[in-house]
Amino acid sequence: MPSPPPPPLSPVPTPPPLSPVRPTATMLNARFSMTPSLRNALLLHQFDDTEAAGHPWFPCPQTCWGAPCWCANLGDRVSTTLLHSSLPGMMHGKDQVLPLFSIDAGGMLVSGTRARVLCAYSRDGGSTHKLCHDDTVKGWKATVTTGKEGGKGVCLPGCIPDVLYDDHGHPTAPNWCGEEQDERWRPNDSAHSNGNADPHAAGICPWRATQLDLMVGEAAAERSDGNGAYNEVVIDAESVVEGLPWSVEAFVFLSGTDGAKRAEEEKKVRKAHAAFLRGYRVTAADVPLLRVDLTDFNSPFSNPDEDEASYGE
Repeated sequence: MPSPPPPPLSPVPTPPPLSPVRPTATMLNARFSMTPSLRNALLLHQFDDTEAAGHPWFPCPQTCWGAPCWCANLGDRVSTTLLHSSLPGMMHGKDQVLPLFSIDAGGMLVSGTRARVLCAYSRDGGSTHKLCHDDTVKGWKATVTTGKEGGKGVCLPGCIPDVLYDDHGHPTAPNWCGEEQDERWRPNDSAHSNGNADPHAAGICPWRATQLDLMVGEAAAERSDGNGAYNEVVIDAESVVEGLPWSVEAFVFLSGTDGAKRAEEEKKVRKAHAAFLRGYRVTAADVPLLRVDLTDFNSPFSNPDEDEASYGE
């Protein structure tokens, strides 16, 4: 799918007050081993063409070239992966690498305090099938309503749809992990999921935003055999936009293993990073460009400009 077009041009914004903390590779490496929380979680969104072209810090727009965008239904959320030292790596050829959605795509780190985390899954949560508008996608039926967050009658994009109907027309919904479970939504047991539900989401419950540590613990336990898989943390897209530029902590590209598209992806990230700095009148000290070594499970972040000879490798 081609990337959605960029948003309309607007005057260069006046930057908000300086971010109280300027992230560095050293600081992010320290957070890599901290108990995960909204304050210190490393939340990586890898660019996947669901963003506005040329401005990937903006979500998918509603219209593309005069027609509805293919990803318009996903414009209300940003999918990320939480990076943490305790998570088992996954195999890539003969290498064990950090568990990520893609071994090629670069992206951006989203702040868990400057943007609103909606929920988290210990593996791929099938969030693209959990929509929050009047529609039916593989069994999901959701309507934006009001009420207690995460409770009955409320839709959290990518997390808890307002209503899910079973084969008998009875409304049901997946429960939060760690809370009383409907037997049709028991984690890791798709045999008990309701037959109308999307198979990618069957049996997978979401953790609350304040329970990232529990999600990481579950992910590590599920992969005790040492063959890891990426987790998914869903963030409210509107809060990312409203928090710019500080809702983005850094831009990153990947290294450490052979990747078919690695050099191309690095160039894309460098281009996006430069556009971001120009657009928001901030510096690379405010929002840095960093390298993530997929094979480093202790200190994966580094500053690529400290070793220009490695550029493009």
